[in-house]
Parts: sequence; structure tokens; C-alpha cells
Amino acid sequence: MQLLTKETDYAVRALINIASAPDRSSTASAISLKEQIPWLFLRRVLQKLASAGILKSHKGRRGGFVLARRPDRVNLVDVIRVFQGEVELSQCMVKGIPCCNRPTCPVRRRLKAVEKILRKQLSAITVAMLVKARRISESD
Repeated sequence: MQLLTKETDYAVRALINIASAPDRSSTASAISLKEQIPWLFLRRVLQKLASAGILKSHKGRRGGFVLARRPDRVNLVDVIRVFQGEVELSQCMVKGIPCCNRPTCPVRRRLKAVEKILRKQLSAITVAMLVKARRISESD
């Protein structure tokens, strides 16, 4: 099972890069080179983050992307929701129709409990924490 898609992974890496230089805009090409993310794919990721209000984009020669809010106010759940929707382990669907046992299913109740814990843990991981962790790992 894969929790984070490649698109979400690239978004997180781009956000860490942008948050690491808060005094300037970061361009897609600079992030692409540093993070080794395909430029065209990254542009779409950055545009989605801007549309979601996580980034602000500035056009022109000195353009680029900056965080729309402080890095300690952007968490992993925010990013996952932009690219993957809600954090769910199961949608309880059979052939595109909600399962008829959904309200009484004991498995669903347990999965919902796990999802709640997972969302809480992912919400606790902020871009600021990830920037700090990267700095520590780069200095080792």
C-alpha cells in the first residue's frame, strides 16, 4: 500500500525547498534542478498548490513561488488533500456504489478509527518540521 503518491511527494519536496529560502521567490526551474523533479510535472504541482492557497505565485522576471502562509501552518494533511483527497484507507465501494453494509460494518468502524489517528499524526507534520529535519540531515 502506498500512502503518498509521486505527485504528493514532489509537492512536499518543493514546499521544503521553497520554505528553506523564505526571503526570496523560488522558480520551478530552480526547484526542479535541486530536487530532481521533472520540470513540466513540477509546474503542474506548483500550480495546484497555488490554486489551493498553499503557495502564492508571482509572474515576471523576478517571479516564482512563495509560501502563502507560515511553514508551521502547512501540514502534510493539507498537501495530501490537494493531490489525493481525504485521507481514507477504504471508500467501502462495490462497483462504484456505496456498500450496503457501510453503516454497520465492523471493519469500517475500525478503519475509521485508524484514519482518525493517521490524520492526527499527519497533521502534526509541518513543512517547518521537514525543513528543520532536512537541515539536520544535510549537516551530518
